[in-house]
Amino acid sequence: MAVVKTQKEVLLLMSLKLDALADSNKKIASDQFQLSCDFSSYVNKQELKNAEILGYLENNNKTNQKGLVEQVKVNVFDINEIKKGNQIDKAKVYGAGAVIALFFNFIFKYFFK
Repeated sequence: MAVVKTQKEVLLLMSLKLDALADSNKKIASDQFQLSCDFSSYVNKQELKNAEILGYLENNNKTNQKGLVEQVKVNVFDINEIKKGNQIDKAKVYGAGAVIALFFNFIFKYFFK
């Protein structure tokens, strides 16, 4: 047995379904708007953090303070200079030791023959 509905009943039923669909779309739109607001706040906070990090990494011309990148470069150069100085000092000590050893070797051979 087929249910026959009038046009008024069909239109009323479609109207209710459209209202439910519109409410659902409004909820989805509201959620999307809230999500975009939250994401925008996150991006703004992240930009502040990134600017702070860049402040540490880059040189500051206003305060004449070196950034970490420049400071690391200077520190590496200083460390290499210290290592080179230590190698030169070791070479001097070894050279002086060799000269002294040769001198005493000569003295012992000359005097204790």
